[in-house]
Amino acid sequence: MMNTLVLPSAFFLTVLITIGLGFFIKASVKPRLETATWSVPQPDQQVVQSVTEYLEGRAYRLQSVDRDQNRVVFTGLVRASTGLALFLSALAAVGAICFGLTLLVQFPAVGYWGFVSVLVAPLAGWFYQTKSTRPEQVVLSVKGLDDIHQTRLRITAHRDEIALLETTLGFPPQDE
Repeated sequence: MMNTLVLPSAFFLTVLITIGLGFFIKASVKPRLETATWSVPQPDQQVVQSVTEYLEGRAYRLQSVDRDQNRVVFTGLVRASTGLALFLSALAAVGAICFGLTLLVQFPAVGYWGFVSVLVAPLAGWFYQTKSTRPEQVVLSVKGLDDIHQTRLRITAHRDEIALLETTLGFPPQDE
């Protein structure tokens, strides 16, 4: 009685975990754009200049300037992380080994052929490498608030880029 319930439920859970692993690998390449807004106690030209220097130092290039809307757009090529590609491949290999082991226990007639799925594990790293290397935009919107050199800065970019920008340039906490 015990084996009749344990083996099928273990196999079912392994299939669910394998599906979850697939979604995790797919989510690794999803763009995570956010918008941040700051009130910076500097003149707007000085804010634009410091952000421009920072972004150009990070290999972004000026794409367009819209003076009517006080909007500046930068583009850059985001490269994939080799460490994350290796991690995803290793994670896929472990998942494939677990799946093969579960197949071996649940269906002994399959034998060790269930472990052949380990051969597709490097595809996880390849998928990440090819899909996550892409052009990305940083959009600045700058507005001088008043005569006391207060500037409202709004940036739409990848969340990691916003966090780096905030700490590197020492912006105050974000406005709500």
